[in-house]
Amino acid sequence: VFTKDDIQFLDIIAKQTASAIEKSRFYQDDQLKSEFVSIASHELLTPTAAIQGYLSMILDEKMAQVDPKAEEYLRKVQNSAHRLAELVTDLLSVSRIEGGRIVINKAPQAVAPLLKQVIDEIKVKADMAHIQLSVEANSLSNLPLIMTDPDRFIQIAMNLISNAIKYGRAGGQVRISAESDTQNQMVVVHVSDNGIGIPAEHLPHLFEKFYRVHDDSAAAEKVGTGLGLYITRSIVELQGGRIWVRSEAGRGSQFSFSLPFAKPAEIQATGPAERATISTTLTTTPTH
Repeated sequence: VFTKDDIQFLDIIAKQTASAIEKSRFYQDDQLKSEFVSIASHELLTPTAAIQGYLSMILDEKMAQVDPKAEEYLRKVQNSAHRLAELVTDLLSVSRIEGGRIVINKAPQAVAPLLKQVIDEIKVKADMAHIQLSVEANSLSNLPLIMTDPDRFIQIAMNLISNAIKYGRAGGQVRISAESDTQNQMVVVHVSDNGIGIPAEHLPHLFEKFYRVHDDSAAAEKVGTGLGLYITRSIVELQGGRIWVRSEAGRGSQFSFSLPFAKPAEIQATGPAERATISTTLTTTPTH
């Protein structure tokens, strides 16, 4: 025979079990959504790459004769294909991040050579936009090593610098610098521009998924997927760092991110060849 206390106890257990089942159902739904996005993104990458490749062969490598009007239309298709490729890549990255499948291979790294690689890759884009890239080389000397995945560091810096160019003004400037925050044991990298800036009401939401700044300014034509900064923040935080922004509409923005110092034990744990590579690259700094 069940007492009143027994019945109350069983009622609590039943409610907790029902709640757990319901949460599990939602979790499975989220898993299915994540898996669908991942599969769909993979399936879209191949045809998108093919479209871009054929368009590049026609328009950039001049492998076919195209009249001016047709070229104008094909350029629009090319731009749309590029945006689609960016969206698919971003969706795939979000799926990996939220599914816990993103790979982070951290090791002691020098900041200067990583930034040099980014500058070398993105300089053409800056030149095409008539934006001057300026690197404060002195700020990059004698920085402590950081613990980061070099590919992910490049992805972070590339995204921030690319955004600064994208939302910059022709004839403007993008400045890259870094400093050592000894109090928090972090190296901080700054990407500053004198572009269109961001209205204050948008700043708290910039790193949210799918958040995009909509206004009547010139930025309206350059709005992206709303995923780039979310992905960037996620990758920074997965490496023990943080990211933030200061901006003023009409005057420009400064995006900053920090990553932790490599500890002596972590540096010592690398092999002799890796340590030799690090000591060599420490003397390498980006040029103006």
